[in-house]
Amino acid sequence: LALVGFSKWPAVSKWFYDIAEPRMSGGSLVKALADSLTFGLDTPRARLQAIFEWVRDHVRYIAVEIGIGGYQPHDAEEVVAKRYGDCKDMVMAVCALARRVDIPVHPVMISTHDNGRPDTSLPSPFQFNHLIAYAPDVQPGGIWMDATEKACRFSTLPWYDQGRAVVIASKDADSTLHVTPTTPASENSLQIRWDA
Repeated sequence: LALVGFSKWPAVSKWFYDIAEPRMSGGSLVKALADSLTFGLDTPRARLQAIFEWVRDHVRYIAVEIGIGGYQPHDAEEVVAKRYGDCKDMVMAVCALARRVDIPVHPVMISTHDNGRPDTSLPSPFQFNHLIAYAPDVQPGGIWMDATEKACRFSTLPWYDQGRAVVIASKDADSTLHVTPTTPASENSLQIRWDA
């Protein structure tokens, strides 16, 4: 049993890649911002962190989902110019800005905790309700990012994105289901010390 057009998970991956890829190119505004954010930063990790934090801190979460807009993101150039968008739009901005400084970043379809776990035996993009980003080459194991969570540090995922089955959008035919990493409880804390 499968939805029409999706008999295997690589087909789901390529379907989303095909509708998202044209939105990740960006233009002169994306190029100028990427150059500005990464000026003087000499490692891919530092450049990606600057990009992620700018999107997280400067793009407001507003969802406009009319027609295919529930699945197809807005153009990254438009997101950077208007500084608002939903999860898909924020991922397009991260991907486009990172591409401008030669860091490959991929959109990732994920089903958050509230949406339940996807049935991995039934390939379908309609089981996912959220989009995050993944940079596979910046460090061993890659870096997973969710710019919609304003309190989330770079290179960590909020609790509701951890240990979830995901599909990384890719044009490669071997793209399959992956699982997001989990953070040990010892690293899931923020300590603030006040001396008064």
